Amino acid sequence: MIDLHSHILYGWDDGAKTLDDSLAMARLAAERGTRVIAATPHLFWQNQRVDPQWIRTATDELNEAIQTEGIPIQVVPGAEIPADWDNLTLIERGLAPRLGNSKAVLFEVPFVNLPVRFKDLVFHLQMEGFVPLLAHPERCQVYLANPDAFYRDVEADTPIQITAGSLTGGFGEKVFDFAWRLIMDERPIVIASDTHNIVKRRPGLRRAYDAVAQQFGEEAATLMCDGNPKALLDDRPPRIARIPREPRHAAAPARRGLLKRAFGR
Repeated sequence: MIDLHSHILYGWDDGAKTLDDSLAMARLAAERGTRVIAATPHLFWQNQRVDPQWIRTATDELNEAIQTEGIPIQVVPGAEIPADWDNLTLIERGLAPRLGNSKAVLFEVPFVNLPVRFKDLVFHLQMEGFVPLLAHPERCQVYLANPDAFYRDVEADTPIQITAGSLTGGFGEKVFDFAWRLIMDERPIVIASDTHNIVKRRPGLRRAYDAVAQQFGEEAATLMCDGNPKALLDDRPPRIARIPREPRHAAAPARRGLLKRAFGR
């Protein structure tokens, strides 16, 4: 599997704090089936902007340490870029790193206040030749309060990244419900961990993969956890999973009650 959202690089944001933390995250991700993980530190942290060269150098150094430890995983560079009009120029000038060597950028949907004309912002980025992957829209309070706003803002062919923990109840029932609603839409979906550490925001896509496979089959789960992430890294268009009209189980996954029954919450 390929994880396109992580805070595995140490020494910058609220993710890994030491090299040992980074290696522990890499080891756990590999144990859970991840073979490639994107290092996507916050572009801005404590009123400072991360240096793209630092991300590349830190990624290379981490890969060397991972290889020395014999951990079967590769780290590719990237960044979590806030969706904001001011950041378009940074992306165009190469000051906001893309995912790997691709044209895809991890474009962070704010949790609270959306930028003005958000739909136009995404469209403008696409017209400049980039592929925005919208990070965790299922956790945006605006869209949780008014799901119609999401469908107004986000075109059906725009790739969206759903956090693995959202699909297993890690962010509460409202996020769980909306995440599964998006999974069942006809949209190009990427599932990623957004891991920060090995305690509360742990790496790995296995539980989310199993949850999707249980409801809609392994083909859909594999596409969201591996096929579509690889397509974005290779500058190929991500695909839409073939989702059955009815899930395999009697209770639709977007309904409360499954949360408790499936995950013991």
